[in-house]
Amino acid sequence: MRTDDIELHLQVHQLLARYAHGVDRGDLAMAQSVFWPDAVDHHGGHWHGNAHAYMADLIGRQDAARAAGASGSFQHHFTSVLIERTGDDTARVVAAFLAFILYQREGEDRVALLSGRFLDEVQRRDGVWRVAARTVVNDFSTDDALGAPYGPGSWQSGGYLAGRYGSDDPARVFLSGAPTAMGEPAIDQ
Repeated sequence: MRTDDIELHLQVHQLLARYAHGVDRGDLAMAQSVFWPDAVDHHGGHWHGNAHAYMADLIGRQDAARAAGASGSFQHHFTSVLIERTGDDTARVVAAFLAFILYQREGEDRVALLSGRFLDEVQRRDGVWRVAARTVVNDFSTDDALGAPYGPGSWQSGGYLAGRYGSDDPARVFLSGAPTAMGEPAIDQ
């Protein structure tokens, strides 16, 4: 493995982590930073077009649903990631994912589970790797994977920090360097 292959692998894993955090926590700038401005995203019948526009549409729909009082959140988890270099500045990535989606049906919280893969074409431009094209493969999904979930912050009401959508999510607060939701200062750099 070449030294720049190691860099490629690290940057691809960082892109996937930034995607998950951006989409799951409603951080549009982070979600868009995964893609080149001219990148294409094919998300099945939901979207086929510019990836930046898709991120804005997806997060905008999440924001609108929350403003209307809907509960809901995403949790994306990447499992196996296969990276094949196709040129000095290009590679193909197959990233398996699980996505848990909390939503409401008839006033009851439900958890959908999606299992699939991202087929990403990544390019390095000016020393930076980003996604140039993404196609989503759905291996299977179900609209009620776990039954009714416990509430946020609960492990049977165990008092954990509650995950939130938007700028007051504990991870977004933590990454900004501000004090955490428990009032403790963030770790100094």
